[in-house]
Amino acid sequence: MKPAYRNLIAPMICAIIGLVVVCLFFFGTLRIFKTPTGGMSPTVVPGDYVFATKTSSSEGQLKQNDIVIFSPPTDTKSRYIQRIAALSGDRIEMKDGHLTVNGEPLVSPAGLKSSPAKQDQLGLSGISPPSYPLVVSPGQLFVLGDNYENSLDSRYFGPIEITSITHLPKYIILPFNRIGSVAPGDGDEK
Repeated sequence: MKPAYRNLIAPMICAIIGLVVVCLFFFGTLRIFKTPTGGMSPTVVPGDYVFATKTSSSEGQLKQNDIVIFSPPTDTKSRYIQRIAALSGDRIEMKDGHLTVNGEPLVSPAGLKSSPAKQDQLGLSGISPPSYPLVVSPGQLFVLGDNYENSLDSRYFGPIEITSITHLPKYIILPFNRIGSVAPGDGDEK
């Protein structure tokens, strides 16, 4: 005959695991974000739910091509998801109407070359776009959405502070036909 406590072990383990997961979500360590715009298309599209982990990233932990979630300088209550195009110390220039980082053209995962800010979208909330050439200052990053034609990014509001990064996206969890990793550098090295 089995002792009565043996029947309680599996439910207790499940309850403890469930409590830990609830606490991680409650304290913001784990979070799910819904993507409202197409600025990161085709990597993350409108309506995708992205699972992300909280970060206290420092300059040495991040690299070019990592995807981050941050508070933009245009609206600190919002969260944007974008790809790191340039790190502190990198030089961004304009060559033949397209942006380069350390002499290499910025090319999106779809193969498009990056252009500077569009004139018709300037003047957002009193923030002016950067001028080129630009060297990214210590403690800052230059970020771009993968959809260069439709992304409000560092071309408009300039480099972001590393401290504005709140989460690192890991997986698309919904819709079911898009489940998969959004891990940094999934074969799209720039």
